[in-house]
Amino acid sequence: MSQLVILNKTQQYQKPDDLIDRVKIGQWYWCKDVDCYGEKHNQILFCVDEIGSNFIGFVRKNKDSSWGFQLHFDEFMERCALEENWKVIFQKRASEIQELIKEKIKELIKEGQKLSLISNNQSPEKSNINSLLPVISNKTPEKYKQDLIIFKENKMPAIQKEIEELSIEYAVITKNIALPDLVRLETIKEALKTVEDRIFTVELYCGLQETVHQITDGEPAKINEPICIRQQLLFMDEETLFDYNDGGMDFKKLEDFDNWIVKSENLNRILPEQKGIVAFRIRRYKKDYDSPSNLIEAWVQIHKDAYNMETYLLIRNGDKVFRIASAIDFTPRLVPFKDEIGEKQFTIVDEYYTHDNSEDPFERKQRTEKVTVDDIRYDKHAKKQSDLIKKYNRIFIFIQGLLDRSQVFHPHLGIKLSSDDHMNKYLKCIRDEETGLTNKTITWKEYRDQINKTLRTGNLVWSNWHSDKLGRYSGHNARIIYNQWEYEIVNRPKVCK
Repeated sequence: MSQLVILNKTQQYQKPDDLIDRVKIGQWYWCKDVDCYGEKHNQILFCVDEIGSNFIGFVRKNKDSSWGFQLHFDEFMERCALEENWKVIFQKRASEIQELIKEKIKELIKEGQKLSLISNNQSPEKSNINSLLPVISNKTPEKYKQDLIIFKENKMPAIQKEIEELSIEYAVITKNIALPDLVRLETIKEALKTVEDRIFTVELYCGLQETVHQITDGEPAKINEPICIRQQLLFMDEETLFDYNDGGMDFKKLEDFDNWIVKSENLNRILPEQKGIVAFRIRRYKKDYDSPSNLIEAWVQIHKDAYNMETYLLIRNGDKVFRIASAIDFTPRLVPFKDEIGEKQFTIVDEYYTHDNSEDPFERKQRTEKVTVDDIRYDKHAKKQSDLIKKYNRIFIFIQGLLDRSQVFHPHLGIKLSSDDHMNKYLKCIRDEETGLTNKTITWKEYRDQINKTLRTGNLVWSNWHSDKLGRYSGHNARIIYNQWEYEIVNRPKVCK
């Protein structure tokens, strides 16, 4: 199996000797905030939620979500300090907030009592019996009205806002107190995922996640015939051209596909080897069904799209042909490209605007960046590689299960895909996707330059005319701004002769 899926062996980052022993998931640290100039300012409490190969991840709760970052080991010693009494700090602040909320409520009640909106449970002073105002008689109606408006529009909203802000802060503190238990729970969940992966692998090997449909019977291939695994994923709708005028076949045509594939001219074209495996998906793209008119039709269409994306293995053993459905998704291919696993997983490729071509201000170029073991992004890329290896290895575990427990490839010798010798002798990988003929497409710019060389008088051309003033940088974002009014003044057609 090592010839098909190779783990990139890279040098591990050298951690400080005592760092891992001191840092634990769920601990709280004071972390110095760093501005864009590299200056360290405020210290903020953060909880450790991840320990990577060269970094420590921190998180804390805020009003609506979580706030976190990753810090390289090289910066950790300088910017972080352990806080063992973090719970006391949070609880002290929570008690302060409770007292502040009580004071604000008292203040609100006191203001209401001044306006006789809230009973003060005291014996009322002598009031004007002829007045309808629930206040002391020496306050005029105009003054009372003015005080009510001030209370309604200013004092009460301000006090309520302060109480609301304090309540939100109290809720955030409560979340942060529970945060260490939550991050430890996440580590347990990650361990459970590992267990689930192993259970799934066992189920694949034992055949608990597959359905075998024998399309045709006949004489099997010779016992020493190698098993050929074809790399490329094929698509039933493109190979068969069923319902071509109706957007191509869908999952309802699986039986028609079975009848089509067993015809000698089709089988020998798709899978010419006497013992071989090729992967199929029903459709490459979604089928354009009628627009749903209600929720039920929309739900049905979602399931149709899911069925059309299902993948199958087509297996040939001499004259015997099988179609196998499994819990594995065989996209994008059965066998990885030679450079798919390894250095490529640790290479970042992006595009950027050059801004150095006056003829084409939107010209973009590619740049590459290598992620090394001391890069804080290394673990992310290592996980991508690990997941990719796991995906391809599952396919070969599935095939090993077919060899050990089913009659699909019988008769065959005792093949162990974990052995390099057996892999070389009994298994043959046909890399038809990466070694196939390319379509030799050219870029738009190459096509434009090529076609412009044939330009002659009388030809019709597409043009994007604009004045010399346009296309310059404008504003802090350096965006190219085109003035529609100036464009209309130029008044040149997009198509000219």
